Amino acid sequence: MSAPGGLAMSIQETAPAAGASLRRLLAEALAMPDAAAIAAPFLTDLTARERGVRAVLLYGSALWRSVRGDNSQPDFIVVTDRVSGWRGRRADRLFEGVLPPTVYRLSADREVAKICVVTATQLRAQTSAEASDLHLAGRLCKRVALVWCRDGEAQAGIVDAQQSALQTVGRLALSRFRQDVGLDDFVKVLLGLSYESEIRIVEPHKITALFEAERDHYRAVGRALLETLGARPLDGAAERFQLPPDADLQAWRSTAERLLRRSRRRALLRWPKYLATYDGWLDYLLLKLERSGSPVVLTANQRRHPFLLAAPVLYRLIRAKRVH
Repeated sequence: MSAPGGLAMSIQETAPAAGASLRRLLAEALAMPDAAAIAAPFLTDLTARERGVRAVLLYGSALWRSVRGDNSQPDFIVVTDRVSGWRGRRADRLFEGVLPPTVYRLSADREVAKICVVTATQLRAQTSAEASDLHLAGRLCKRVALVWCRDGEAQAGIVDAQQSALQTVGRLALSRFRQDVGLDDFVKVLLGLSYESEIRIVEPHKITALFEAERDHYRAVGRALLETLGARPLDGAAERFQLPPDADLQAWRSTAERLLRRSRRRALLRWPKYLATYDGWLDYLLLKLERSGSPVVLTANQRRHPFLLAAPVLYRLIRAKRVH
C-alpha cells in the first residue's frame, strides 16, 4: 500500500548512514534517569502476566520537572499482544480494533495514571506512512522513556516504531517549508504537528517548553532525521538544510492538510470510546483545564449531568480559544 497522496514515494530512499544514526540516537534516548521512579508505583499492575504486555513507555509532561505541573499525572503507552487481555471487560473486546489506542485510568498508592493500550500490530501500522491519523505517530516523535520491556525483540519494536513515526511526521513537517530548513524550526514544527492533529485543551508555550527541556536530544534527532529524509546541510554546523532536491512541496502540503483534517475527525470520534473505557474522565478533563490556566468549577448538578448542563462551559472555552 502506498502512503497517503504518494508522499513517501516522492522522497529519496533513506540514506543508510543517517538511518543508522537516527536509530542509535533513539535507542540510547529510551533510558531516562527519573522515569523508573515515576513508573514504579504502577509497574506491578501494568506488567501482570495475564495482560500479555510487551513494553511500557512513559511519555508526556511528567518526564520533565520544568514541564510538569503540581497535578500532572503520568502517561503510559502499553504495548500488548492483545487489548482484550487488559481487563477482560466487554468494552475491551468491543473497542479493541476501533480507533486505537484504548485508554484506561490506573490507580496505585493513591496516584493516578492514564494508560494508552495498543497492540504491537496497531503500533506498527499507526506509526507508518500508511497511518490513519497522527495520534500515536505524533506521541512517538517526542522523547519517551522505556520503563519495562519483555525482551530484546520488544525493545527493538519500540525503536522501529519511533523511527517510522519520525519519518512519517518528518515528511509532513518538511511540507511547511518553502526553501531551506532551519534545524530548530523543523523540530518545533515536528512537535507541533502532534497537537495540530488533536482536538485538545490549549496549553500555551507547550511546544517551546518541550523543546527546551530536551534541546540536545531534539537537535541531534532532527539532524539525523533531516538527512534520512534526503535533506542536506548548508553549513558546517548543520543548522540549516536544503530541502530534498526532488521535493514536490505542493503535493506534500496537500497531503499533510488532508491527514491533519482526518486526524482531527478521528480524534473527535474517539471521545465516545474514552467515555466508555476511561473511568473518571470528567475529573481528568478538569485537571487538564486547571493546568492550562483555565480552571473550571462545576456545580453538583453539572457533575451529575455533564453532557447536558456543562456543555455551555465547553462552548465558552472553545469561543475563548482555550480548546481547539
